[in-house]
Amino acid sequence: MEADPAESGTVGAILRAAREEKNISVEAIAAGTHIRLNFLRDLERDNLSALPHKVYVTGFIRNYCDFLDIDPQYALDAYELQTATPGVRMMPDTRIPIGTGRRVSYRSLLILLAVLGVLVIATNFLIRNYRSPDASTTVASTVPPTETVTVQKVLPAFNVPTPAADSKAIAIFFEIAAEMNVNVRASVDGKQVFDGFMGPGEHKLWTASESVSLVTDNAGGLRVTVNGQPEGQLGRVGERLERRWEAN
Repeated sequence: MEADPAESGTVGAILRAAREEKNISVEAIAAGTHIRLNFLRDLERDNLSALPHKVYVTGFIRNYCDFLDIDPQYALDAYELQTATPGVRMMPDTRIPIGTGRRVSYRSLLILLAVLGVLVIATNFLIRNYRSPDASTTVASTVPPTETVTVQKVLPAFNVPTPAADSKAIAIFFEIAAEMNVNVRASVDGKQVFDGFMGPGEHKLWTASESVSLVTDNAGGLRVTVNGQPEGQLGRVGERLERRWEAN
């Protein structure tokens, strides 16, 4: 497993070679990881179109490699090369897409330019037609004609709105993805937001300004991502776990 994935072949070839080298059957891996046998077989055959979404397949690959006690990075890199989509970029150090590479249509570009043109014309019109009040007014009075009295106008102060109190900033982006059947209880900033069952393939996302707490009865069946950084499995399959993440 020390070869570059581009030279080692496909993800299926890498996993199958590692399994056969350790003389372990695919049925044993299915029983040990609780991943469906047909998913494992499709993965080893590189039948990637028959597999679920990429986020779950990467979880299958990690569990497969953890069961064999090998580094999953080579298999993950090979899978990424096989499923790479032109124009899609990933967030640094993650496998989360941040763009689809779509080109802006000419129609959308023309609409955008037209809107900008209207804004420029309206702004120019307001500037040209705005007249400030006279700084002073000469007032005729009973004084001799050779004298004038200058009265300075005092403009009322502008009403400056009082800024609203700043809302609490979001400090934690917290995502969980179930790879097996798990019971989960989650609290955000001290308030419970979820208490229930999650099946394989389900995932949830919360934001918090102070803290996130998590309780699960199957730490090995749940993967956690905090602020875009995957933390992997929280523990062993069937292990009960309580954990808290705090800002800073």
